Amino acid sequence: MESKKVNKKVLTVLIISIVLSVTGTSIFLGIWFRPINIIEIYEDNDFFWKYHFPGKGTEDDPYIIDGYHLSGNKYHNIYINSVTKHFIIQNCVLENSDNGIVLFNLADNIAKIINNTFRNCSWAIEAHSCSSCFISNNFFENNYVSIETTGCNGFKIQGNTFSNNIEQVIDLFNDNNVILLNNTITNISGIGFLITYSQLVLIEGNTFTDCEDTCIITHYITSTTIVNNSITNCNSGIEASNGNNVVILGNNLSIHNNGIAFNRITDGLLERNYCSNGSYYGIRAFDLAYSIIRNNVLQSNNSTGMYIAGGGELEIKNNAYYNNSIGLEITSSNKLTISHNIFEHNLEYGMYISAVNATIWSNNFIENNYKNNTAIHAQAKDMINNTYYKGYSLWYNNITKQGNYWSELAWFAGVEYIIDHGNRTDYYPLEARVDTKTD
Repeated sequence: MESKKVNKKVLTVLIISIVLSVTGTSIFLGIWFRPINIIEIYEDNDFFWKYHFPGKGTEDDPYIIDGYHLSGNKYHNIYINSVTKHFIIQNCVLENSDNGIVLFNLADNIAKIINNTFRNCSWAIEAHSCSSCFISNNFFENNYVSIETTGCNGFKIQGNTFSNNIEQVIDLFNDNNVILLNNTITNISGIGFLITYSQLVLIEGNTFTDCEDTCIITHYITSTTIVNNSITNCNSGIEASNGNNVVILGNNLSIHNNGIAFNRITDGLLERNYCSNGSYYGIRAFDLAYSIIRNNVLQSNNSTGMYIAGGGELEIKNNAYYNNSIGLEITSSNKLTISHNIFEHNLEYGMYISAVNATIWSNNFIENNYKNNTAIHAQAKDMINNTYYKGYSLWYNNITKQGNYWSELAWFAGVEYIIDHGNRTDYYPLEARVDTKTD
């Protein structure tokens, strides 16, 4: 009898142990794998001990934050602060919050944000004091600002798509060594890229379509290159101001109000840009110094192909001005050399200048200011030394004695060409067209 009682006690203890074991495991598993509706990481250990993300936090085996759908949090969906471990955020949907992702004070080259969707956020990605983050192949839709960075270095923002943005698409402030590469921006009501107080920025291969504001704005920048971007059917294309060593190269701008604005730049280069079908101007430049404008094409702009005011030490060469209202207009500028340009079929003057100090030679003027295939005025107008405009202009090279080619001029030895307003003369007009192409 006593043996049976012992067996019953053992059996009871065993059953209770099993129940406790199973229940405890369930509680443990429930805690370990609890649902996530917000992610907040304040130290390296949080990746594993707080959220149990896979990975080890090394460069070869980063922590992976993958496949989450986070929505409706008041301040942020993901917040990561002061960590040193490598991590990737991928394949997540982040929406309907003030911030999709906030990054703050991260170690160098540890963060990657890849293939996520951001919708209806005030700021989709916000980063402060971070270095060398990689943001690639994400989709941004209906955000107020898609990416905002402050005091960040080494960011690469590549291959993302931005649609229906309200304010800025990308807003960089006081950042260095940033690359914006091959992004697609369409149907936005605010500014595309806004970059201020930054240096060593490369903006390359981006496509802008149907934007209501300016696509690229840079202020107070140094050593910045804007190259091979495509801008179509937008209000304004590129605006660069207050900078040193700024290059705008090989961009294609079509159907816009204003093309490229290049203002208060020292050691600047405008080269091989194509600006067409602008409601106002193709290129407008104010107060440039020690800069070069060459090999650009300005075509079918309703007002002026290229307008330049102020500044000095400019070289304007090998540009083509076709079918604009006025090809090139220059006011109040100093020490200009204008050579090997072609002005063709502009509705009014090929070149219109006033209050400048310029030397103008070896340019081709072909049927500008024509009506019914007949020249109605000279092809260029020079207002210098009338009552209001003072300066000095020379319409030939005083050393080589080469002037410019004028298509309507019946050339013979000793012939001269009178520039409109009558104060300036090309004493050495050329018999044949000049080769305006570069090597």
